[in-house]
Amino acid sequence: CFWIVAMCAHITQSSRTVAQATSRAVSLYRDVLRSMPTILKMYAIKMPLGDARSEVRRLFDRNNNVSEKEVIDVLVFKGRAELLETMEMFKTRTHVQHYVQPATSPQAQRQAEASKSLPTSRP
Repeated sequence: CFWIVAMCAHITQSSRTVAQATSRAVSLYRDVLRSMPTILKMYAIKMPLGDARSEVRRLFDRNNNVSEKEVIDVLVFKGRAELLETMEMFKTRTHVQHYVQPATSPQAQRQAEASKSLPTSRP
């Protein structure tokens, strides 16, 4: 399991361009997708791998409209920290389920619908 943790650990860096920041975000996304089979097994989450990966995609897509490199860098840093903590078993099963299982409660559905109706701020 050490090699997986080593894969998740990265040196924190500031991106010079938006393209570089975006590249780091894509790298994080790929690392998360590669780690999903192990995460589901470690936390004994019974769900199809494809569904878990779809939920991860949905979470990444929520920040798809971010265009400032500093904000992207912070999001990548937080994502790497979450992945590392998850792989080191610092989280409970409930924490991990929050990320991979779709929100089905009525309150969560209302929040999702409300966020869709809000205008996005793009420069």
